[in-house]
Amino acid sequence: MLAIGRSRIVVGRHAFAFAIYVATAVVGLALSAAMAVVLGVSVTVTELALLVAASPVLFVLVVALHFPVYFWLGYTKARVLGIVPFVVLFAAVLALAPSLKTATMPPAGPVAAACVVGSAALVAASIAPSRRFDARRID
Repeated sequence: MLAIGRSRIVVGRHAFAFAIYVATAVVGLALSAAMAVVLGVSVTVTELALLVAASPVLFVLVVALHFPVYFWLGYTKARVLGIVPFVVLFAAVLALAPSLKTATMPPAGPVAAACVVGSAALVAASIAPSRRFDARRID
């Protein structure tokens, strides 16, 4: 038996997942800037912000979908379903790929901000069902 409640464990796992998102964004920014210097490519700060903010969004989306399933079914049963979000996301990217070639890019600043705020909101929204599902589980 753990000294902390199950609800805190659920919140802690979500907070840790979001911390990983932030850490990957920081590392991504540093690596992107370094590669731009090494390759001699001119990159604006807004382009870097967009790249760093948008890159981990798929990770956050998967976390927001997976965590409630894992807390509902338990790891052993849920790991079989773990591939489903990746397949759905891959299919969506393939379906949208032709239209992305002609799409115009919106302003990078608002898109980057929306990615960060949206990612935080997805992780936060995932907490309530995860808590509910974990409370019903019997180990």
